[in-house]
Amino acid sequence: MLDGVPMYNVEHLFGFFSVFTPEAVKKVSLFKSSFPARFGGRLSSVLDVRTNDGDMEKYHGSFSVGLLAAKVNLEGPIVKGKTSFNISARRTYADLLITPFVKSDDNLGYYFYDVNAKINHKFSDKSRLFISTYNGRDVYHYDSNSSDKNTYDSDYNSQHQTVTVETITKDKVNFNWGSTIIAGRWNYIFNNKLFSNTTLAFNDYHFKLGMLSFQKEKRNSNYSEYNYQAKYNSGIKDWTYNIDFDYDPVPTHHVKFGVGYLYHNFCPEVTTSKIHEQENEQLNDTTYQSASNNNVHAHEMSLYGEDNFNLTDRFRINAGVHVSCFNVQNQSYFSIQPRISSRYQLTDDFALKASYTKMNQYIHLLSNSNISLPTDLWVPTTKKIKPMKANQYSIGGYYTGIKNWDFSVEGYYKGMDNVLEYKDGASFSGSSSGWENKVEMGKGRSFGLEFLAQKVEGRTTGWIGYTLAKSDRQFKKGGINDGIRFPYKYDRRHNINIVLNHKLSKKT
Repeated sequence: MLDGVPMYNVEHLFGFFSVFTPEAVKKVSLFKSSFPARFGGRLSSVLDVRTNDGDMEKYHGSFSVGLLAAKVNLEGPIVKGKTSFNISARRTYADLLITPFVKSDDNLGYYFYDVNAKINHKFSDKSRLFISTYNGRDVYHYDSNSSDKNTYDSDYNSQHQTVTVETITKDKVNFNWGSTIIAGRWNYIFNNKLFSNTTLAFNDYHFKLGMLSFQKEKRNSNYSEYNYQAKYNSGIKDWTYNIDFDYDPVPTHHVKFGVGYLYHNFCPEVTTSKIHEQENEQLNDTTYQSASNNNVHAHEMSLYGEDNFNLTDRFRINAGVHVSCFNVQNQSYFSIQPRISSRYQLTDDFALKASYTKMNQYIHLLSNSNISLPTDLWVPTTKKIKPMKANQYSIGGYYTGIKNWDFSVEGYYKGMDNVLEYKDGASFSGSSSGWENKVEMGKGRSFGLEFLAQKVEGRTTGWIGYTLAKSDRQFKKGGINDGIRFPYKYDRRHNINIVLNHKLSKKT
């Protein structure tokens, strides 16, 4: 989530770059096991990213050039002490680097860019307004042009003649994908116990693919031409309204509650192809359209409440409930999702944590491969497709008895219903039927153990993490993989991460 708005595309260059530039980020919060009631609509972890507000007192910035990309960041006051701005921009120049290695008749290129901008205005000590935008794109294109002219002698029906054949061929492929987000957020402090946060946002994610194949041939007085064009579009447009409250009735209780409304405009897939054939004076034009070219409109409403409170000096609990309704195609789906997490401090250095979370997800991600590609499609719950459901349990131990070190071990299990996958042999293209006829619903599960040792203070910091995990899917017998469980794309049986940071001096 970026400033409270869901991000449908979080990667550039097929996962090698994140869409979040460090200079634009103020704070990142990761919820990987116990999910507070204020987060809904997803079955998995929450990465809550907040962007930099900008400096209200002085101007400063940075500029950097890397092997693949360059970026710039500027921030400072618009009205000193009242209004500030922050803007970050980045672009890769991979398209320029590969140019010397491409044949002269071909034009091949790929690049991505993203821009983050934010304005922060302080009306008073109690009222503040934030307006933030994000725009990012990945763009790939390939053009190939060739021409050929041959002359040869032919003896046809004992008639000698000279034949001249001229051929022109053109092939083009281009696709781009990305997101545009515009969000306004108003903070207001009623008193020292009650605080509100109101958000209005627009989110537009799209994937567009275009292909062209052209061939023209002239053989003496005969002429023929073949032209094939195809376009494939998919995307989501969201309008979001949320109002959230923080309430501290007494020092031992911290209450959060709020409501939200989300209007979805889904374009699951729009496929159009045209074929133009001509031979001398004979013409033949054909247009094809997929069976699911209509957009799907949906309304998602949510209500939540949670309380973070102390039962005793050693025992802390966060309990809440998330209630949601999803209306699509005159069909409504309701869900009540309880959430509870607890922390018990056994000693000053050792704590135990446990949690249970029930979650619903009304948007499905259809994946075509084991790596993140733009052809992974976001599709909605419909009359035929049910929402995904999950129950997740976790328990862990945390130790801080060694100075500057944190140690933890955590186990988790998540069972999922109504997960969606393409049927065997089906994909996002290649069929005249709609996407609902290409998919199958089944069950999934994810479980594992995580170990982490982290040094948090000193000139040398870092961590060593190891995860033993499993993630799989199972569908009905006779369906995908004939009903036998199989590893899912996020299955990582053994995962080791080692990070080391060393501060050489105050400057480096």
